[in-house]
Amino acid sequence: SGAAVIENVKHVMLMDNMTITFDTGRCFISVEGRDLTISEIWEGRVEVEGTIEKIEFYRTLGSHSD
Repeated sequence: SGAAVIENVKHVMLMDNMTITFDTGRCFISVEGRDLTISEIWEGRVEVEGTIEKIEFYRTLGSHSD
């Protein structure tokens, strides 16, 4: 088991015990693993606990590379 803190969260887009996807306004962040739960939410930060196997970042539509 472990934990990760995701910052600048605007919305939780998808959540089940294997995947939680967040919208930060600039990108989507997907945390994948087993037995995932949101243990705390405060000031745009979300703490995810469980067996974290992968964290992926996706650009939102309309974003462009520098």
